[in-house]
Amino acid sequence: MKQNADKLIQNLTPEIDKKCDELKAIRREKIQSRLFVILCVIIIVVPALLIFFGVSLTVLIAPILFMSLCVVMLLPIMLNGEIAQRGGNSYEQA
Repeated sequence: MKQNADKLIQNLTPEIDKKCDELKAIRREKIQSRLFVILCVIIIVVPALLIFFGVSLTVLIAPILFMSLCVVMLLPIMLNGEIAQRGGNSYEQA
């Protein structure tokens, strides 16, 4: 009897693992869909509230544009350091 139970558990373990993975994937998809909906609502509500309270959107857009420009300009420098740390070749333009 004990051997049958052990053999049954051993045979069902892969199926149990598959089912657990499926349940985790479903849970992850639910969380991602909820997060998407929340972000969509935030994208709509925050600018509307700012306009309602009289805050200009350029106050928000200017720092975001500045940070984006800094990242674009500094990205080659950051990547160059990362490549050198991995021991790869880095080619610089003069």
